[in-house]
Amino acid sequence: MRHIKKILSEINKRETAKDKIIRVAMMLFAKKGYGDTSVNTIVREAGVSKGAFFHYWKSKEDLLREMLDAYMDEIKQAYYSLTGMDLPPKEKIRRVLYYISQKQREHEELTYMLVVFMRVIFTPGTPLREKYVSELGSIISEFIERDLGIKGVPKGSGFVLISIIGAYSLFELTPDLIKLPHPDDIADVIWDGIKSVVRDKT
Repeated sequence: MRHIKKILSEINKRETAKDKIIRVAMMLFAKKGYGDTSVNTIVREAGVSKGAFFHYWKSKEDLLREMLDAYMDEIKQAYYSLTGMDLPPKEKIRRVLYYISQKQREHEELTYMLVVFMRVIFTPGTPLREKYVSELGSIISEFIERDLGIKGVPKGSGFVLISIIGAYSLFELTPDLIKLPHPDDIADVIWDGIKSVVRDKT
């Protein structure tokens, strides 16, 4: 036990002020929401000076943008890892769900970042909401049309799919409270839903 505490102590010493601010802000934004978290609260919880915060960012919104940009890069990496793969559409959806599960188990901070991201895109009036809704919507629409081979999906369907995958991701964090269906079954439901939307339209 002493050995573990020593290792953790060394890790904490190596954590930069910027790393500490980002980690603390991520947890606060996830738990309290962006609007209810002040810069004063962030620096107090992080144990750094206000000057340290403004050394790296001009405002709280700039910090949020950096965090969201990093998360979007993670989403794009997941998407582009699937492009070009010669797989059936449902298998590509399954791969997305398995990727989400694996990443969240490997990186605890992605758990908080997911909550922050979902809070931003589903809370009207949140800074940068339109930017990331648009970016993510474009990725989802491209995935449906190019990689799943479904044309003519109504505008806004991508946002519905964002909601489904986001809900799945959040429920993945609470296995003791919610027993999710197997990812393969969820992939089947998503695939059938996408096809039915296009069928109803035509």
